[in-house]
Parts: sequence; C-alpha cells; structure tokens
Amino acid sequence: MDMMNNVIYLSPGSQTSIMSFAAASTNVAYIYNNIFEGGSASGSWPTNDASVVFDYNLYAAAHLTHEPSDLHKFTGDPKFVSPTTLGIGLSTTTGLKLQNSSPAISAGTNTSYVGTSDFWGDTFGAYPATPFIGAYTTRDLAAGAAVSYSSTYDGSPWNHAYATDQWKDSGGTDYGYSSQVGVKVSHHEYIEIDLAGSQTFNEVTLFPRNDTGQVGVGFPINFTIQVWNGLTWLTRVTETSYPRPGNQPQVFSWGFSDTTNKIRIDATTLGPDANGDYVMQFAEIELHQN
Repeated sequence: MDMMNNVIYLSPGSQTSIMSFAAASTNVAYIYNNIFEGGSASGSWPTNDASVVFDYNLYAAAHLTHEPSDLHKFTGDPKFVSPTTLGIGLSTTTGLKLQNSSPAISAGTNTSYVGTSDFWGDTFGAYPATPFIGAYTTRDLAAGAAVSYSSTYDGSPWNHAYATDQWKDSGGTDYGYSSQVGVKVSHHEYIEIDLAGSQTFNEVTLFPRNDTGQVGVGFPINFTIQVWNGLTWLTRVTETSYPRPGNQPQVFSWGFSDTTNKIRIDATTLGPDANGDYVMQFAEIELHQN
C-alpha cells in the first residue's frame, strides 16, 4: 500500500490515532506528500516500522510521540484556506485547499502518479514536476484576490468578494458574484480580478451557477477574457453566442502564458434570469498556470 497526496486532519486535542500499521510486510509502503494536521501532543504514532517509508510529508500542530523519521520533513502551519469550516460531506472540505502562501505548494516529490485532477476535481494539464504536498494540486492564483466591476449586487446571498473566495457552488449563503439586478435589457458588464502582484497564468476557469433550477443562469453570451499589460487590455479569448452551460466549470485557455496583475471578463451580451433581469453571474473565478 502506498499513500500519497492526502490530508489527514484531526481536530485539536483529539486522541484518535493518526495511523496504525499492520504486521510488518516484506513489501515497502511509501507515505509521500501528505499533510498530517491536529491531534493532541499526548497522542502518538505507532512505533516506526522499517517496511513503511515516510518522505516529503508536512506535520502540523501537535508533534506526537514516535513521529516518523522523514528525510524531507516539513513542519508548521500548512495554511489551509479555512479548516474550521469542515463538516460532513465533500462540499465542506473546500477549506482544506491551500492558501497561495502555503509552504506545501510545490514542495513535494514527483511520485510518477498519473492523473488528470486533484481531490476536488480541479483539472491540470500535466502532473507538476514538483507537486504540492496534500490533496490540492491546482493552485488558484485568484484565491482571495480583490475584485472590481462595472456593477455589483451585494445582497445576501451575493457579494462581489465571493467571486474569489474558492467556494464554487452557488448555494447556501454564498452564491458568488452578480452584476446589478433590475436591468431589463441586455447591456455591457465586466468583472476584473485584481491580483496583489503579478502572476503568470494561461487559463481562466469560470464556474456557472449550479443551484437547483438556475443552472447556468447569468453566464454571458458574448464576452472576451482580457489581460492588462500595464497600458491597455489585451484580448486572449473571444466567445460569441456561448451556449448556456451546465453545472460544470467552463475552462478557457490560450497557447502561451501572460504575467500580469489584472484580468477581466468583459461581456457585451447577457441573457435574462427568471425575473427578466439581464445579469452576469459566476459562482467562482479561478486562474491557473498549466
């Protein structure tokens, strides 16, 4: 058995064992690129077993008795997005994604694992030569970025800040970004992602509404995706008569990378929602370098 790119999270003070080993085996188990978080300092790991090899793991919070010898061990805060929001069900685990300042980003070892997406289904073009530690692989460069806009509707459950808060489902108290409601004709709207510093990327992922009965509502019909070069906006993607999407993320990429601190989704044609309002709405906007 090998165990790679997982997050094992125990609430603070938990006495639960992080891991237990069966009888020693003639086969070696490799435990690589995992984050172990939480527990109680009075707890312990099982005694080290020569048939289990730990390497490139991050051990956070309590450091327990018999903590494995790990040649490339990391310790300290993994900087999860929001671990306190954990609950029951996959939708509550978004908080275990990594902040852009996490020491686990690009700190693991390439295990030759072949896949197309991380735990949350976020796709990547090729498995990184230096992968992340933990279950998150695709760094969202827009996470937590400031947002500016032509208009916004900031009333529960909508808020412009929700466009980059890493919550991809339009439901509960967080639906995402919406332009101003009440406009009864198609018109021009834009939303800009204002990064804290220059980032290099070649892909934008737009998450449509996926709440019941409203899937794809508010997704623009004619729009461009533009990057700022310091003097003007440069168009990288042009879409016309874009069909109303389903509940899957819509990925737009181009054949080279840009380094910039701003990107804009600029819509010239919008469609109506159930109330006859012409709006631009996204559950989330992400930027990636693939």
